[in-house]
Amino acid sequence: MLDIVYGNVTSLSDKAEHYFLNSQADVFAMCETHLTKEDAVAKAKEFGQKWQCTVAPAQHSKFSLFGSYGGAMIGVKRHLNSAKVAGDAKDDTVYVSPNSYVAARTIHMERRDTLLFVCYCKNGDLGLCMEYIAKVTNNGKLPYIAMGDFNQSAKATKDSMWVKNMDAKVLAAEDGAVTCFLKGGTCIDYVVCSPYIAPYILSLERELEVSWAPHCGLRLRLAMQPKAVLVKSLRYPKAVSYTHLRAHETDSYLVCRRLLEK
Repeated sequence: MLDIVYGNVTSLSDKAEHYFLNSQADVFAMCETHLTKEDAVAKAKEFGQKWQCTVAPAQHSKFSLFGSYGGAMIGVKRHLNSAKVAGDAKDDTVYVSPNSYVAARTIHMERRDTLLFVCYCKNGDLGLCMEYIAKVTNNGKLPYIAMGDFNQSAKATKDSMWVKNMDAKVLAAEDGAVTCFLKGGTCIDYVVCSPYIAPYILSLERELEVSWAPHCGLRLRLAMQPKAVLVKSLRYPKAVSYTHLRAHETDSYLVCRRLLEK
């Protein structure tokens, strides 16, 4: 089974960091970290002993209360087999507009490699985010999971041209339960995935006891087995007899042996 936790953390705090690192999940995905390039790289390095990370640095902004805008991170446990995205995409992270972005990482599974995306789509930018995902996944032919804050209802995303063209599946936790508790509450955090992935989804649930607001977290469990990193075992030489050594003795070894025997 593959266990993924996601959240729009509205600025990564120590408490939010503690939640993700102690969630017992195989993978974490977060957006709106507000970590600029130096901080994002330092944080990925800090996580590096236990996690393989992809980071999308936040953009500096004088209009933001945090002094920056955006920022995403994906972490896969070190013992699992994952890699940077290969193919047409030049980067693992991209800002499709000044306010919307996508970060990606490949997880090597026992059946088929799967791409994981974390997205933040400002109003009206869904098409730009899906265009990037379509490019990386060969228009949805490669298995993929996109988790994110899409800033519109799951129904609106399901009815969009891009999602229909890719034959993508849109899945909301608990039949569209509220994921953002501003203005009476809306369901704007959910999953968009390829048709290949949908049958393997065991559960998609809200994580309500989180250390950030106003969004809750999401937890996705898949009936898919990730590949482990192969560790080469040490091969110790077998013991051989003195007679065997003498039988394979070269002239140089013979000289050395006679010098040692003196």
